[in-house]
Amino acid sequence: MIISKHLLFVNGFLILLQNSNYEDLYLIKLLFAMKRLTLLLAIFFCFCCLNAQESVTGRYARFLTPVERYVAYRVAVTPEIDGILSDKEWKNAPWTNLFTDISGDGHPTPRFDTRAKILWDDDYLYVAAQLEEPDVWAYIKERDEIIYYDNDFEIFLDPDNDGKNYFEMEFNALATVFDLFIEHPYRSPESSFITIGWNASGLRVATHVDGTLNDNSDRDRGWTIEVAIPRKAVNDGITNILQAGNIISVGFSRVEWQTDKLADGGYSVRKNKKGGNLPEDNWTWGANGRVAMHMPERWGKVYLSTKKSGDVFPALPDEDLMRILWAMFYREEEEFGHNHRYINEIPYADVILAEGLWAKYDHKIHHRWRDENGNVREYPGADYCYCDACCADFLIRTGIDIRKEIASGVDPASIPEWAQFRCDVLTDLVNTICDSLHAQGCKVSADVFPGPEGYAEPMVRQQWKKWDVDMFFPMNYNDFYLEDAEWVGEITRVEAAGTLKPVVSGLFICHDWKNKDKITDPEGSGLTPSELKTAIEGSMSSGAAAICLFTPDRMTPEHWEVFEKVVKGGVRK
Repeated sequence: MIISKHLLFVNGFLILLQNSNYEDLYLIKLLFAMKRLTLLLAIFFCFCCLNAQESVTGRYARFLTPVERYVAYRVAVTPEIDGILSDKEWKNAPWTNLFTDISGDGHPTPRFDTRAKILWDDDYLYVAAQLEEPDVWAYIKERDEIIYYDNDFEIFLDPDNDGKNYFEMEFNALATVFDLFIEHPYRSPESSFITIGWNASGLRVATHVDGTLNDNSDRDRGWTIEVAIPRKAVNDGITNILQAGNIISVGFSRVEWQTDKLADGGYSVRKNKKGGNLPEDNWTWGANGRVAMHMPERWGKVYLSTKKSGDVFPALPDEDLMRILWAMFYREEEEFGHNHRYINEIPYADVILAEGLWAKYDHKIHHRWRDENGNVREYPGADYCYCDACCADFLIRTGIDIRKEIASGVDPASIPEWAQFRCDVLTDLVNTICDSLHAQGCKVSADVFPGPEGYAEPMVRQQWKKWDVDMFFPMNYNDFYLEDAEWVGEITRVEAAGTLKPVVSGLFICHDWKNKDKITDPEGSGLTPSELKTAIEGSMSSGAAAICLFTPDRMTPEHWEVFEKVVKGGVRK
């Protein structure tokens, strides 16, 4: 976002452009209050393995199968909501695929068939379902009781596909309704805000039993349901979802209990030996991969067509990329569930840790960083992975069998081709992501380690000058490398050389700068006011397109005073 001729706000940070001559300095402080929106391409682990045997996409393959798709046709005449699917509008609508076990492959095929249809107009989203059932029963009659204690049919609706702020509606064969609004899925680390008191105003629902209800003396054929969901009930705070061409997320689920027939003609849920209910079956429109319906990304995609028939579902962009990103999400989710932290919070993911951090993480990383000759040694625990796929790829690219080399006693750190392979795989991944985003007209920036020669490349395998990124933000945190403020200008000169892409020198500020000599943790240190002046002038005179304050919240009045003087004084090459 351009603020003025010389003031640029990028990624949530104020940028000083070359030949700046600012007048509105105090606008900076207001801008820094805005949320940081940096796109980080520190996504190392998504191309490599989580252990020696499986890739991240392989590990979560059950969650990465293609979701169901459906073309919903627009109707000119509202179908009669009576539970009987005899209207010609329904006859023209295709059935979904039959429901499957929610956990997917390897789990039993549902005992009874379930399928659904969807239509729409300007005011309603219409859903119909047919549930095969030899014994139809339902006892819950009060609205907003827990309907899934009966056999039920459930609709989940995420109108704007953002994975949060979605709606759940449950129905039994009596057409009793349990509807609620959910802020975000239960898996979120934050407590989900659930509004059971929310009612879909204007909701219309009807059921029809093909047989007898709550009578075990005969064999039923099943039941059908029709639901008209009002646009106004699920449109609060977002644009109109019922527009031609929209794609919305819709999940369907059926809860089915095993039952025993009672002497009075009714039914009861079958018990286990301890007297509790046997587990229910969960059958869904497309498998989620586990018994968890609150995974909006796994729900079906419904395309709202203007046609009456014969339309096709449009291509979804970047599906391969989305599979990788979702696999990354599931890995982070698993890590948080086990250890209450995310992978990007693990402090020893670098092959070589910045020297200033060696002492701080010595209790976690039991590694001697220098050999007897004073040379820096790579940390083997961060040199991953050695899965079949990576080793085979390396063999094809270089002719070297890395496993044989290791088995013969060779240190993989001594094989330059192995390090280059790591760099190349990361470069390929980043450029694949960039190609996809550029095709959509997006610009991409990346926070990177310094260098890359001497730092980013050996430490985290970033040869970022080969990346098709539009702007680089090297994190030139001198204290992390036990260097003085002059180093910032020196490393910026290296970074700006050999690339036509803008390089924005990232600076790290010390808030308690008066006591900097007592601070032993570089992550709590940074630039003093006088060092800030040196770093800005050094960066700009060394070819940086701009500077970026990575920790603007640490700026003190003294920092701002120096900053203002540097700005008003101008920065020259």
